[in-house]
Amino acid sequence: MNSVTSELKRLFFRTMQSAYIFLRRTAQKSTLGVEARSFEFIHHSVAFNTTNGGKITIGDNCQIEQGVILATFGGEIVIGDNVFIGPYCVIYGHGGVDIGSQSMIAAQSILVSANHQFNTPSEPIHGQGITKVGIKIGQGCWIGAAVQVLDGVTVAPYSVIGAGSVVPKSILNSSLCFGNPCRVIRPLEGNT
Repeated sequence: MNSVTSELKRLFFRTMQSAYIFLRRTAQKSTLGVEARSFEFIHHSVAFNTTNGGKITIGDNCQIEQGVILATFGGEIVIGDNVFIGPYCVIYGHGGVDIGSQSMIAAQSILVSANHQFNTPSEPIHGQGITKVGIKIGQGCWIGAAVQVLDGVTVAPYSVIGAGSVVPKSILNSSLCFGNPCRVIRPLEGNT
């Protein structure tokens, strides 16, 4: 039984090496701009995109599920230790994204650290440039399913953002928040 298990693991990892970036359980730096320490699980379908420069750093014991897209667009994505990122999340790092340790981001959430400028109505939006401020998710946060976090937002440590929320402004204190636009429902005591 052990030899069958070993052979299956070997074949699984051989497949991962040929089709995807293979991240080992020891610290390593990739020439492709992805750095991971000892991770718990990174699904083979996770898309790492650093083609426009930038860097992706993944902390210890992280779990990144299927269909996740991590794209730097010249910025940096930093994922702390013991972070969970659920299926089909999208994280764009234009202005930088920092996800604190022990945080959880549920399925289909989107973090976009850039915004299009639209000051000149007679000019196409794609030609007016973008702003890049960045996003910071504090330690121990829970971002519910299908949440959208917009550029310039900081989420205080140990905050909970309810499913389906759109977060256009920072959450300054540990709070339970939800809605579109996201608003504080109540503070979370003992988590500051």
